[in-house]
Amino acid sequence: MSSHNFLNELAGAHDSTTGDFIEDKIPEKLQDDCLVVYMRARFSEQNRIKGAITNHGTEEEKIRFEKELERIGRLREAFATNPENVPFIKIFEYRRALWKQHAIGKREDSVKDVKDRVEKMTPKKIAPDRKDARVEWELRVLADVAKWEIPEIPDTPAGLEEEAVSETKAPKNSLWARFRKEKNSKSKDDELPIPSKPPADKEARKRPSDSYGITVSKITLRKSGVCKSSYMSPETKVYPLNDVLFKEGKENPLTQKCEDDTIRYFHIPANNMHWVEEAIARYYGEKTPGEFNYRKHEKYLKKSSNILCREFWSSRQHGGVYDPVHARHMRAHCSLIMPQTKGTSEPGVDNKNFVIFMPYLHWETHKRRKVMAKVTKEITKQHRETHSDLTENVRDELYKTAQIIRHLHSRQFTDSTKRGSAIDEKENAEKIAQGKRVKRSALAEYLLQIAKLHDAMDVEYDVRILRDHLHQDPPLHLRRTLDQSYYWKIADTDTRDKDQVVYRATKEGKSILRTSRVIMVDQLWLYVLDDNTIISFFPRRWGRNKPDWSGVHKGIRLLLAHLHVGQIESIYDLALLIMDQCSTVFFDSTKSVDERPELLDIFANALSYISGQKTVAFETFWHHLDKMSASERQLAGFESIARSYLNINPEGELLREAHDIIEELRMMTRIFTHQLSVMDLFSEHLAALHDKQRKPTSDEALDVLKDIKALLQQQSEGGETISEATSNDHVTEDEVQRINEIVNENATTLSSGAAHSNAISPQESKVPKPPPDIPETTISLSKRVRDHMASRRGKLQELEEHTVMIADQLKDLLSLKQQQASIIEAKYALKRADESVIQGRSIMLFTIVTIVFLPLSFMSSVFGMNASDFDDPHGNGNKMSLRDQFRLLCKLGSTSSIFRLSESY
Repeated sequence: MSSHNFLNELAGAHDSTTGDFIEDKIPEKLQDDCLVVYMRARFSEQNRIKGAITNHGTEEEKIRFEKELERIGRLREAFATNPENVPFIKIFEYRRALWKQHAIGKREDSVKDVKDRVEKMTPKKIAPDRKDARVEWELRVLADVAKWEIPEIPDTPAGLEEEAVSETKAPKNSLWARFRKEKNSKSKDDELPIPSKPPADKEARKRPSDSYGITVSKITLRKSGVCKSSYMSPETKVYPLNDVLFKEGKENPLTQKCEDDTIRYFHIPANNMHWVEEAIARYYGEKTPGEFNYRKHEKYLKKSSNILCREFWSSRQHGGVYDPVHARHMRAHCSLIMPQTKGTSEPGVDNKNFVIFMPYLHWETHKRRKVMAKVTKEITKQHRETHSDLTENVRDELYKTAQIIRHLHSRQFTDSTKRGSAIDEKENAEKIAQGKRVKRSALAEYLLQIAKLHDAMDVEYDVRILRDHLHQDPPLHLRRTLDQSYYWKIADTDTRDKDQVVYRATKEGKSILRTSRVIMVDQLWLYVLDDNTIISFFPRRWGRNKPDWSGVHKGIRLLLAHLHVGQIESIYDLALLIMDQCSTVFFDSTKSVDERPELLDIFANALSYISGQKTVAFETFWHHLDKMSASERQLAGFESIARSYLNINPEGELLREAHDIIEELRMMTRIFTHQLSVMDLFSEHLAALHDKQRKPTSDEALDVLKDIKALLQQQSEGGETISEATSNDHVTEDEVQRINEIVNENATTLSSGAAHSNAISPQESKVPKPPPDIPETTISLSKRVRDHMASRRGKLQELEEHTVMIADQLKDLLSLKQQQASIIEAKYALKRADESVIQGRSIMLFTIVTIVFLPLSFMSSVFGMNASDFDDPHGNGNKMSLRDQFRLLCKLGSTSSIFRLSESY
């Protein structure tokens, strides 16, 4: 039975009595992986699968299977013995005991209602024809539960109490209380901090026996018999990290001398400066720690200082003690180290070495990034509490205090305006405070703790590396998100990281299997030593990722396993292959698509969405414009349409999204620009060395002159004169004269080497020279790799140009809306002005009427008074006739009106 067939049978096996009722089929491309089949099986089935692998598997599968089980055992042991993980384990045991007690107590009730419960299950949960089998299966499980012993419930773990308090209470501290808490977390004393003295020597590093679960791979390439100039047949070996970095003597693979006609490639999966120093020292057979710059130091390392002197090492590091930890990175550069450039080294070494620092893009799941960011904050906080020398002076301390107060004060006003689910979080906090949290079952709490325990074990080695090396000297360099690589002064970029285009695109959907991802910026540290050895340092993704098809080193191993003749003819070809593989993570269409985000597709989709919405916005604008033009003549609905131009929120949101895309594309383009600068320097160095090899030396020129003399001697010994010989060989007289001049000018040199030249046989003079260290194919390969990097940057720049064009169009649309709004306002102003004129005329007419009739009204009121002055003295009534009254009213009214009109107008 072949290995593939028996694994397929195991993967497809389904036991109706003990198997799952919801099918969990292994993907076809993973069914031939023995570890996947074993890990995805039920616990009761694992022994059977283990026996099948042992009996029917190939030797390679057996070795791989045993190594993986050993690795899991070492990981469990390391996790259990780590004091930091004690709360996880205690909470796990507590939850398991509660679940078992709950299961035992509810067993009898479950036996009674098992049939009714299964009958109520929907067809989505279980097929109707399998309900009887489900009842039998549950009864067997409940019978096994009856055999359990009632567990003893341990005391409530401390971590669980804190978790319960945090879930049931939402305290609101005052600004001053929050400040005091933040202040006390930094220093518990009211006195000014006293800077501690730096240690006299570097702090001792931890060397765990399990090597943090890290293995160093060594790939050896040998020249093939088909083509003697081509390196083929890769042989891969793995060594524990401790054996490579700390073991001295010939047992260390780094110290061992490289065989003839072979090249070696070592890879250490971390950007740890301390491990770089250890690896270089092991390569040269020197001890560490040591000094690389000061010669008179008692621990000065002569050979290692060629590579690790300040010029090529520590001065390339960006980020200081007071900067965030994600500010650390090596500036992109390529250095050629030769004897004449070794300012701090000892002379006498003729081999040329390259030191390359190059950033490249990769990715990580948001969940793991968030966990590692949290761990980094905790480690940094603990480090600052125990190292008071991080405070520069009193002025700096006061400045930081003011920053804390300002930050806490501003949060009270900005928390409600943050993008995201701030309102939902507030509502959840109020529900929790009111005790409305949904209580989980004992089984749910137990399974949730298992998931937390699994996540903690998954990143256990990474967390330990951070705790042991993050704040040491020299330090560990973290993996950085895209925003951290650009905004390296921002202490917390969590909000910006969750605003990445890739994160939002991978977060969409309701599937529980979706995995939100973010773009990361990693570093390649590459050392090309002595024309036969390469040592690379670049990180892997956090956690255990098997298989990881987007892993850079896995891609390098796959390429080396399928080499063709002439692909690698020098150590520099291998270096170019590694650099190209780092640069092509998101652009390699030959790799299997796993969880790797399709970068170009995601940005193209986001751009397509904005472009579509932009088109809709323009169409809406022109539609409203036409409708407004028609309604303007009819004056119906004109105001409601006009008010739509005052709302720029839709276009503003699209413009903000376009700016986010442009910003991220420019960040990624900047990374490829750094790659091109490194590639240009590397190509220039290779071309210069290649041209230097092609120039003839003085020895080669002397050999040419000797050949000429030998030819002339042969012609003269044969009885021919030089003229006759040249005439027979069709040599011109000018050439004969030039040969004589060369012979005469170099007579002394030729005479001194005559005896030696005569002693050399024709066979010895025709021995082929060894091929150059840098062949022509390497120069061509460097140009191709450079073109590939430029092409990748060009694709990003093309997307950026398209996005900029859309952003400009959105700005034009906003400008048109603003101009149209101004026109509408102007029309409204004219309309209001016309109405004001009409109202003014009405008021003027009313005023004139008032001026005319007000005196008449007054006089008529006066004449209508029943006053004795208007009566006839003889008692015959009013003595004024109507004519007299009108005459008097007209005179007084006209006089008053003329006077008032003349005064007003």
